[in-house]
Amino acid sequence: MFLGTKKRAQQCITKDEVDEDIMGDDLGSTVQKNKRKLTIEQVKFLEASFNMDLKLEPERKALIAKQLGVLPRQVAIWFQNRRARWKNKQLEQDYETLRTKYEVEMKEKESSLKEHELALEENKKLHIEVGKNMDVYVSRFLLFGVDKYFLKNLNFVILRFLA
Repeated sequence: MFLGTKKRAQQCITKDEVDEDIMGDDLGSTVQKNKRKLTIEQVKFLEASFNMDLKLEPERKALIAKQLGVLPRQVAIWFQNRRARWKNKQLEQDYETLRTKYEVEMKEKESSLKEHELALEENKKLHIEVGKNMDVYVSRFLLFGVDKYFLKNLNFVILRFLA
């Protein structure tokens, strides 16, 4: 693994990973004999090239291969594997961002539901208070001799208004 901090080691790939990427699983193949392992300096150079541009044009691939003294196919495979790791890291970051946003939205929803429940309770209390006040007014109207039919219609209108 690279020398340095654990964080640096996570950002870059190890020499063993480079070997795995290039060689594959068939240890006895003749293709393996023709390919050379990348050195730490070569990997650093490839990382720097990758950070400049994720895509690898044929001319750039040939130039990098010539500068490193490796086959262009080896450079292309390294870039392809590195892009796959980069994409996975991006997906993980996107997931974390979305998860955080989701949690914030859920807390806001929970808060809104609590406010709604409190408003419903307050509304019930007000309905009860209005009902008590209406009973007082009806009894006063009856004292003054107001028609019961009129009170019934008035009660209906008030209840419709409150609903």
